[in-house]
Amino acid sequence: MKQADTWSCAAVCACMATGKSLEDFVAFTGHNGSEVSGNPGHPEGRKGFSNKEIARFLLENDLLEGSGFTMGKEEMKYLPDILCSFDFSLEGMRAFVNVKSERLVSPETGDPVTHTIFWDGETLWDPNPSALDGRPWKDYDVISLFLLTEMS
Repeated sequence: MKQADTWSCAAVCACMATGKSLEDFVAFTGHNGSEVSGNPGHPEGRKGFSNKEIARFLLENDLLEGSGFTMGKEEMKYLPDILCSFDFSLEGMRAFVNVKSERLVSPETGDPVTHTIFWDGETLWDPNPSALDGRPWKDYDVISLFLLTEMS
């Protein structure tokens, strides 16, 4: 699933995780995120979708977003290998992965803004319409990872 704009990457990832459509997500939140609100996390100041809205949508669909963790850039590139060394694997686990955007930068700093991609337990899915899916972890500048847990 690819985003059709520059502000819905996390919402698209929530839809991939739940099997719902972006239309379902927009109906749930009551807006499409396009409002210009001065959001400093978006180059055009778009409202986008808050972490609270993402979390509420996940909970409504029986998923819980867990606490995340951050490591240094070089360590995060090799996250699957690092976790294996602790006898822990991401295989079969779903997660949101925050990375540095490959296409959007902050107008104030010129630094890449945060972009969310989805790990389905086997493959990294990037909602960026110009990005290929299934790229290796080392292709991304990973900032943080948040595991998803089914609530049943």
